[in-house]
Amino acid sequence: MMDEIWMRSWNADHARFSADLDRGFAQLGAALKPLFTRRPRGAAKAAPVRPAS
Repeated sequence: MMDEIWMRSWNADHARFSADLDRGFAQLGAALKPLFTRRPRGAAKAAPVRPAS
């Protein structure tokens, strides 16, 4: 009987759970996107700093 109650509850809330999970992954992806975007060549390299003579 408990299995049936659990399955009915799961089926009733599964759409909302999936939507919340999808929205959470989308927000996480948007937050992490700047860390994984490619930069043009040369933009990542800075000129070396030379000590003043």
